[in-house]
Amino acid sequence: MASSFIKFSLVTNNSELEEYFFDQKNFAKINFVKNKHQANYHLCLIDLENDLKNTSQVLIELYQYCRENNQKLSVVLLHGQKLDTEKNKYLKDILDDLSQQKPLYRLLIIPCLFINNSAVVELWFNQLINQALFKHSVSVSQKGNFTFNPLSVSDLENALLKSTFLSNTQGQTFWLLGNNFK
Repeated sequence: MASSFIKFSLVTNNSELEEYFFDQKNFAKINFVKNKHQANYHLCLIDLENDLKNTSQVLIELYQYCRENNQKLSVVLLHGQKLDTEKNKYLKDILDDLSQQKPLYRLLIIPCLFINNSAVVELWFNQLINQALFKHSVSVSQKGNFTFNPLSVSDLENALLKSTFLSNTQGQTFWLLGNNFK
């Protein structure tokens, strides 16, 4: 492994994404590891379409670990087909409550993530693309209501690095959107 990789520990409630993120060939600059003791930077990736049982507790424990060890934490909220602003607010409120006037988190909200060439991960947008390609069927709104802004994994990697290493990003919320198409 090249020494230019930056280690991030990863916790997530999506086992398919976890497997994808731990496969080093999928990332150019970040090496994701399972053990938080092996990294100075940490990512909590929460798939809001998956089961959220224990998610807030895992987030609280990771936040406390980062505070005790003076380390940086990034939290990604990955939405599915519907944007759930109540879950955004609930999890942001937890982060703000934990901050105690000195936030150390960066919150990245992704309405639509696309993973190119993955047989492992079945995100809703990937399913939509596969449906269009292989079943020749896709729902289209006559009113133009289906607008997508898919973000690629490489764009997520770049945003994660920028939000982690640029100054004054702690406590900030970033909405990550790809190019708009209907």
